[in-house]
Amino acid sequence: MRSCFAALVAPLLLIATPAVAGQVWTDANGDGLPDERSIFSVPSVIGSADIWVDTQSFTFTAFRITIERSDYVSTVAAAYWISGGSNAPIDSTSRPKSLIFSGSGYNAHGVTRISRIDVHVDQFFPGCAPFVSPSIDVQDAFVCRLTSGGGTQQFLFQTASSSYMDSGECFDLGACCLPDGSCFETYEFCDCVAAGGQFLGCKTACADCAPTAVEPQTSSWGRVKTIFR
Repeated sequence: MRSCFAALVAPLLLIATPAVAGQVWTDANGDGLPDERSIFSVPSVIGSADIWVDTQSFTFTAFRITIERSDYVSTVAAAYWISGGSNAPIDSTSRPKSLIFSGSGYNAHGVTRISRIDVHVDQFFPGCAPFVSPSIDVQDAFVCRLTSGGGTQQFLFQTASSSYMDSGECFDLGACCLPDGSCFETYEFCDCVAAGGQFLGCKTACADCAPTAVEPQTSSWGRVKTIFR
């Protein structure tokens, strides 16, 4: 999973009646608006984020909102804000590193606050970007979605905004050079730091790592002569 996460874009899928694409986002500073940057500032502190949706003119009767978290972030608590229908128990087991909020029996549309999540930043590496983020990837079996008409109409979000700890996002592979001279390429700054390596940045390759210095070895003149005989 990428520890550096930004806004995603996904197509709208329709089952029957056309629906208007909207947005799902996390709000960690309490203003109700999508976060541009996180507010999760330091490790060992609990941060909270509300989850909002804007369905525009689409009226939904049921919902499923999946919030994923990166490495080095653990869930402390979660609760629903939305009321007026029947909310299922919050699912923390079906999808790794995620919470799934779902409910039915609603008749709602427009801007709606769905739920709240409290997370703990377990570790912090400078330049790393732990995050919480809604899933709108249509390849995800647990993608955020709204339904209506007994499930005959489906609404998938076109955009999502996430909450990050700081600006360490990387959308291209980068080289992680390890002290023993080995290297691997990753999107994850955090994984490189945790492995004790040096991350060279986005769009770098293992060939960019500096050669590992070879320790000089001492030997006698006799042993040197035998090498060239």
